[in-house]
Amino acid sequence: MMLALTFLSPGSLFLLGAAAVPIIIHFLARRRWRVVRWAAMEFLLRAMRRQRRRLRFENLLLLALRVGAIVCLALAAGRPVGEQDLLPAAAAQRRGVIVALDASYSMLYQEAGRSVLDRGRELAKDLLAKLGSGDRLVILRAGEFTDPVFDDRVTDDARLRAREIIDMLAPAHAAMDVYALLREIARSAAEIAGEGLSARAVVFTDLQAKDWLRPGRKSDPKIGESLQALARAGTALEVFDLGSLNRLNLEVCDLRIDRTLAAADVPVIVQGAVRNYSAEDAAGIAVDLIADGRQVQGRTLASVPAGETRAVAFRHTFRDAGVHSLALVLTTDALATDNSRYLAVNVRKVVNVLLVDGAEAAEGRDRATFYLEAALSPLGDSLGEALSPFRVETVPLSRLTAAALEGKDAAVVADADRLAMAGPLKELLARGGAVLVFLGPNVDADAYNRDLLAAGDGGAALRLLGPAGDPGLRLGVKLRPKALDHPFVQFFVDRDDVRLDGADVWRYVRVEAGEGARVLAVYSNPDASPAIVELSRPQGSFVLVTTTADAAWTNLPKWPDFVPLVHELLASMTAPGGADRNLLVGWPFARAYPAAAYAGEVRIRAPQGGITVTSLRNAGEGAQGDFRLAYDKTDEAGLYEVTLLRQSTIDPLLRERYPEKDLFAVNLAGGEGDLTPAGEAELRAAYGDAAPRVIAPGEGRADAQVARNRQREFWRPLLWAMALLFAAEAFCATLFGRRQR
Repeated sequence: MMLALTFLSPGSLFLLGAAAVPIIIHFLARRRWRVVRWAAMEFLLRAMRRQRRRLRFENLLLLALRVGAIVCLALAAGRPVGEQDLLPAAAAQRRGVIVALDASYSMLYQEAGRSVLDRGRELAKDLLAKLGSGDRLVILRAGEFTDPVFDDRVTDDARLRAREIIDMLAPAHAAMDVYALLREIARSAAEIAGEGLSARAVVFTDLQAKDWLRPGRKSDPKIGESLQALARAGTALEVFDLGSLNRLNLEVCDLRIDRTLAAADVPVIVQGAVRNYSAEDAAGIAVDLIADGRQVQGRTLASVPAGETRAVAFRHTFRDAGVHSLALVLTTDALATDNSRYLAVNVRKVVNVLLVDGAEAAEGRDRATFYLEAALSPLGDSLGEALSPFRVETVPLSRLTAAALEGKDAAVVADADRLAMAGPLKELLARGGAVLVFLGPNVDADAYNRDLLAAGDGGAALRLLGPAGDPGLRLGVKLRPKALDHPFVQFFVDRDDVRLDGADVWRYVRVEAGEGARVLAVYSNPDASPAIVELSRPQGSFVLVTTTADAAWTNLPKWPDFVPLVHELLASMTAPGGADRNLLVGWPFARAYPAAAYAGEVRIRAPQGGITVTSLRNAGEGAQGDFRLAYDKTDEAGLYEVTLLRQSTIDPLLRERYPEKDLFAVNLAGGEGDLTPAGEAELRAAYGDAAPRVIAPGEGRADAQVARNRQREFWRPLLWAMALLFAAEAFCATLFGRRQR
């Protein structure tokens, strides 16, 4: 790299005039005297002629040492600075330069009133000025994907266009994929080499350790292979580190409600979490809960220790049914992008549930629906607010009619011997309702298989085989989750305060689950017999639990976990599209719509205001629903508004599931807020000689440090040189003087 010298104290350079003093003394000492010839002197002169060359050399050496020492002193007083160019000065030979700018959102970190990305832009534009006419320039935008945004020969016009492109580069709400970046550099370098040019790549980044190294500061094999390939190809790779060492950052890393189904006038617990990625503790952190665009509550976290996560909770009640938004917002720190997290919640009216008791002759706790009633209809809290989103009515099996199911959203059938009146249940499913069935000792397997579970009428291939387990009710099995991506199972897997495997199940009905049946949970017996099975249907939701809802075959109803089990089962069956409304950046938003909920035009408004106009597409044969909405422009975090423009009114139940005004939330994937940098020593330890050269390494890598690394002062070396020259002059003068004696 070339150095351009400047002086911080140019006024001190007048001292250079002192370098003339030894020269003047030297010439004065050589002034000629009047010559007087006499015999003895002639003899001495002939002897001195033999040593004249040696004496002249000694005098000139002493003169050079004295002048050099004085020049070093004068230059040191002027404080010379050598500024490093990012590239060698343009030579006659043309070259290819690849400039990559990190476009991950961590580059928006603010230091001294400007972002790290702004500093990267400035340095990238400085580099453009070093390129010669005719050089090949490639500019890459490095994010989750690496895209070439400029590729051309350098001319005055091209240089202006390149500067404009660099100024317009916007960061993505995602991390940088180093492997994708290195692959694109290798591709561009191969094209440059194909033109007979040497290739050099310069990456401007905050050099996050999580991007370049695996946990534990270990090497990433794919990155290592890519670096070695670049080294073998002769491509010089330089990484300009723009990040400072101890950057402080907090991130909202979680936001959820404590249940799958939210209902109007039923309080929910809004749960969030804040992570401190810094090396220092953070104190007095203000956290606000925003509901439908307005602040409703606030909390202050006393402390979030370094490297740890702290939970925060709010109690909130939605007063109206419909789609609502929540946001958890931190007091702004230097990286504002990850200070917010969003949640879209479809709030229902109260869910009307019909409980069907198959044990009609039983009373009190022996009734098949006794524990279901207690779980779904708890008493209100001290504030008089309901604790359950379900409104429950109980009827015996003999009164299971279409009229009884009128206005109901779900039916729960417990230990019914036979479903001779299965017609009303099928009608409920056909209009989008939910049916949850608990089996038991009264169940007639053949009747179930014939009347409700028969294939060919919209049902699925699921057959009851008969009772199994310990008839003595002593040896039990446990429930085990299976379908880990199902909302019901996720509720239990993601939490520590509830569990599926606490209770014992002594008896159950063995079932045969074929295609179209999804097993959500199994028993802990060697055969892993299905315990909870969901059946695929064109409309509605059907779930079968192979043991009882009372205490006849299991002690599960007596466990506290029975309440969330029943709530979450019904919630997952009746919740109007909650999971698909909350996505991560880059995930597509997709919803299926029945023909009865069709809309001719759909408008989607992004968080920054951009509007996309699209339409519902035919879903195709075999797809869920008749029409499908697909939207993949989810590249920024925030709340997206969806408006369905319908030309006619639709059924109220369908409108609740597929409202005209809809929302979905897109959040950051998390982890990009970890700003810990990777040093050059760490990269070299991980990748050896293939590691890139890191520019501006060192202790604090903020602007001042970057400037100090690019602008190196030379006054200390000059003072050392002056001292050495004076010492050498004194030694030589002494040595030469002894020879002349």
